Amino acid sequence: MLYPNCPTCGFCLADIQPEFERKKEEICNDPKTTETEKEKLVTELVNSMNLRRYCCKMRLITYVDLVAIIK
Repeated sequence: MLYPNCPTCGFCLADIQPEFERKKEEICNDPKTTETEKEKLVTELVNSMNLRRYCCKMRLITYVDLVAIIK
């Protein structure tokens, strides 16, 4: 579960999560791109989310949707 707010700096992450998940899903499900290109596109996506601090970027990158795993 992604924190609604970053516990380190307090930045609101809840409004970024849906857009990030949707765009990441589009990138990962594109059969025409290679794994290297996908990694680069996800990195560019994270950088485009206007996250200034590395603590917020780390939380967004390492986020795992536990609800989908449990189902």
